[in-house]
Amino acid sequence: MSRPATPLLILVAVLLAANGILATSLPLGWARDGLSSRTIALFGACLYTGVLLGGLVGRSLVTRMGCRRSFIIFIAIFAAMNASFLLPGHPVLFAAARIGAGAAIAGLYLLIESRMNTIAAPAHRQRLLALYMIIFYAAQATGSAIAGLIPTISLLSALALIVSCMFWWSSFPSKPAMMATAPVGATRDLVALLKSSSAALAVGLAAGISLSCFYGMGPLFAAAALKDGSLAGIFMAMAMIGGMLGLAVTGGVSDRLGTGTSLSTALLATAMTSFMLAASIDRSTSCIMIIAMLFGASAFSLYPLGSAAMNAAAPAAQRITANAVFIVTTGLGGMAGPLVANSLPRAVATQAPFLVIGAATLIGSLFVLVRLFVTPAGTSKSCHN
Repeated sequence: MSRPATPLLILVAVLLAANGILATSLPLGWARDGLSSRTIALFGACLYTGVLLGGLVGRSLVTRMGCRRSFIIFIAIFAAMNASFLLPGHPVLFAAARIGAGAAIAGLYLLIESRMNTIAAPAHRQRLLALYMIIFYAAQATGSAIAGLIPTISLLSALALIVSCMFWWSSFPSKPAMMATAPVGATRDLVALLKSSSAALAVGLAAGISLSCFYGMGPLFAAAALKDGSLAGIFMAMAMIGGMLGLAVTGGVSDRLGTGTSLSTALLATAMTSFMLAASIDRSTSCIMIIAMLFGASAFSLYPLGSAAMNAAAPAAQRITANAVFIVTTGLGGMAGPLVANSLPRAVATQAPFLVIGAATLIGSLFVLVRLFVTPAGTSKSCHN
């Protein structure tokens, strides 16, 4: 691992521990306060609406203000939006705060992942991103476990961790030039980028659907399936542990396999394990936990694999643009996932998030397979490299 990546990885660990606490404690807290599962699902969609907006405006803000000041702005907004949940409020205000938090976290991801892809050697990009995501999910798993075991202090501890991230601002360059922020000069350049990265964007869309359904509705699924709300945090943590174990293998293997093969395999595995979770509603606790680990091993590899494919398809001068487009696409998926799951019949309301994840990743795998085996070689770098 290169030295420039070390402060970024420490920052990721602290930030995502806080985010893991929030991802579990907020839905469970809202459920205890009497909000319906549909309302909580809409809050998940609001978070990814913010991710979409953050992806759209984040690139311009970073280009104009530089990485250090942009980072401080994003982290301050993220802390303020989540601090608002300590106060009594109307669901509409909570929804607005979720949008603001999503926009801020998108900006932070844009900075971190653009910097990560800039310092990574092409031959080891997926390996470094896999290490990044292992730390990402290890921190989130720790945060989720804390939220399940100590719910009374979880939100305060999350806010303390978020504020501490401000001390890591020096890991970013003062100007955006080091992160290859040259703008796309013409519409044809952006169109060419979209065409060359269509498989990566399909994975980003599926990843957004998967992550929003899992984080927004996963705790409620676990509480219902396991018939014990206190086990929801453990369920979430087990999925993240599975993600870490899967990524430990994925990073090295995907550097050796073709990108299209890695993407389609991860999507198919996610579809299979999602449908298995949906069918496990009456199974034993140990069975559900094991399937959760298998789900995490595949589902949590989607984002880093898609991000690596997106950056492989983009010229160095379009690094920020490529990551912004990928985050916007993930945000679109994140908005759609809970809304679609929320519209399914009440008879399958508990299983809805994993039914939607399974359908989305199955369709995504078919798209990538078509790009891999039907599209003539050389027309899509993200599929054929």
